[in-house]
Amino acid sequence: MRILVSGASGAVGSRVVHEALSRGHEVTAVGRSLERLTAALPPSSTLRSGDASSPDDVAALSQGHDVVISATRPRPGQEDELVQAAKGLLIGLADTGVRLILVGGAASF
Repeated sequence: MRILVSGASGAVGSRVVHEALSRGHEVTAVGRSLERLTAALPPSSTLRSGDASSPDDVAALSQGHDVVISATRPRPGQEDELVQAAKGLLIGLADTGVRLILVGGAASF
């Protein structure tokens, strides 16, 4: 399965990436900072910079994937970022046929 993980450099996202790789899936790890992704993740994952709140980024990055797993989490005091990320993911994936799974921040609100 081809899996895209948004928020991949965070605590939950990095664990999702490691687990998916251990099960033999192809993983694209997405975050706002390539430096953080590189530091947090194994070289067997494909690293991409992107913004979950941008429907255009989401649509482009999700091409060729079976599922997007969003593990995005807002910074303290920036909870509105989570709403924007959820909107960006939903709009960006609306016409793609790619499934969306929410874990972590978005799933807990």
